[in-house]
Amino acid sequence: MFAGTGRLASCLDKQPDLGGPITDFGQWEESKATYIHKRAMYYRLHQEMEGAKTQLKGWRKAVHKAGSDTQKVRLEQCFDSAFERMLPLMEKWDNAFFVLQDELEALHEHMQAFYDQHVPPVDVT
Repeated sequence: MFAGTGRLASCLDKQPDLGGPITDFGQWEESKATYIHKRAMYYRLHQEMEGAKTQLKGWRKAVHKAGSDTQKVRLEQCFDSAFERMLPLMEKWDNAFFVLQDELEALHEHMQAFYDQHVPPVDVT
């Protein structure tokens, strides 16, 4: 799964790094590259979270559709086992999701502020 890769590991157990104002075009380009990279991680993490949710919903649906009590008990055990295995990972994903979200918002704000200060408005008349 995604959490095993090094790309997400940097976000799993940390607080957001909100950075500071951008002071030159080189820093703006660097921030832009960081934004693109973090946005890709954010999107991939969202896909993983949705996939895990879909998997658990599938187990739950199978439990409700089970024909016999024996089958229902077996499927409930499978659901419980899957949920217990996934819960610690889902909690880490949740934290990483909010860290990335905060960092993306901060990067966007810093980039927009720099852009507004250094790029003249376009005359549309």
